[in-house]
Amino acid sequence: MAFYGARDVNLRFLEDYLNAEVIARGNEMLVRGSEKDVQEADKVIGELLLLVNRNGSISPDDVETAEPVVRLAAALRDGTGPGGCGAV
Repeated sequence: MAFYGARDVNLRFLEDYLNAEVIARGNEMLVRGSEKDVQEADKVIGELLLLVNRNGSISPDDVETAEPVVRLAAALRDGTGPGGCGAV
């Protein structure tokens, strides 16, 4: 699968950047961790799958870039990111 990369290098990068364990079995992935970590991993994986569908593959650089972008988007949505007001 183009998502995994050669010798699963993208999966290893993904686990390095997420606080969750990612287990690949064919075309399926299992993510283990806390509920919050699994939800974040799901969002990152979703963004990376969009890249695979658009570009045909992803690289470790794509994995490295996707995780902080998803965190920032979540923080902005929650109002805790840069320029956010936080809880009132």
